[in-house]
Amino acid sequence: MRYCKTSIKVKAFQQGETLIVKILDDGAGYPENMLDKLMPTPSTFNMTMSRTGLGLYFAQLIASKHIQDGNVGKIQLENGGELDGSVFTLTLP
Repeated sequence: MRYCKTSIKVKAFQQGETLIVKILDDGAGYPENMLDKLMPTPSTFNMTMSRTGLGLYFAQLIASKHIQDGNVGKIQLENGGELDGSVFTLTLP
């Protein structure tokens, strides 16, 4: 809610045996440096910035613990989507 202008949309659907949850907003989107790199590690956190990456780090840890038939859960960040802002996608097998 902190980064959107006025709208947030949450979508959840099943694709085959996979659950996909998307959170979209109408904000400015993720900064390029967040889109370009792999998920953060504790050594890359900058506590002086408003976006430390700590939430994404824990989200990825939790997602990666969901394993079924060799498929591993993951998160993905992108910009655009239906609301032309940020799109956070959680994929769980």
